[in-house]
Amino acid sequence: MTALVSVYTPEGFIIGADGRRRDQNTRSILSEEVRKIYAATGPNLCLAYGWTGSVVWLSEGKPNFDFAENSQSVQSNLMSCSFSSLADYATVFSGLIYRRLIAYNGGMVVKYQTSHQGSIYARLLLVGYFDDEPMLAEVAFGHRDGLLLAPVLRQLASAPSYFKIVSGSVTVHDALIDAGVMVPPTSIADGEELVRRYIQTCIDNNETCAECTDIGGRLHIAAVTESGFEWRVPPAADAG
Repeated sequence: MTALVSVYTPEGFIIGADGRRRDQNTRSILSEEVRKIYAATGPNLCLAYGWTGSVVWLSEGKPNFDFAENSQSVQSNLMSCSFSSLADYATVFSGLIYRRLIAYNGGMVVKYQTSHQGSIYARLLLVGYFDDEPMLAEVAFGHRDGLLLAPVLRQLASAPSYFKIVSGSVTVHDALIDAGVMVPPTSIADGEELVRRYIQTCIDNNETCAECTDIGGRLHIAAVTESGFEWRVPPAADAG
């Protein structure tokens, strides 16, 4: 489980993630410096997005299918396009990645990780500004009995709640509420500190809290405002 969270403030969004990745089969740690957050821009949008779940697929005799890598390519192709809404962008963006995944699998059937617990194997979070309005969207990628399903827009919010957990520890969240930490931030700096503290607390408890076992490594945090995307705590230089 990745820690992928975002915070909305009057100055903009903060989005953060941890850096750990495990082998899907052996569960061994592959890296502690994986980048999970990226920027997306266009004529009427400025977004940050992040991935969580089974987002690197393996197939014998083929290169890996990396959702983040493919999403960067798709985003590059869409940079000059205008969209009618964030829902329109999220649907087109995720749909193109889905088509690439189907092609990689050679059809509609999941050839990897069919035993993934639950029907959702990956989630995509997008936060930022569409036509200068703050927006948030979450897209779910799922399967039914191994049959790949088209991605579904699970949430679209024009007035985002101040703290959004896509993936992480409810136990840590509740403990921070009890400690008086989880209060709506009023600035980018406050939002950055809240996200950093939440993710770092998950990392610090990954040997004692079952929900945090897969959360670790180098955290990274970005801000997205009407002016653009910026790193507040950057990923490793060679993290992609």
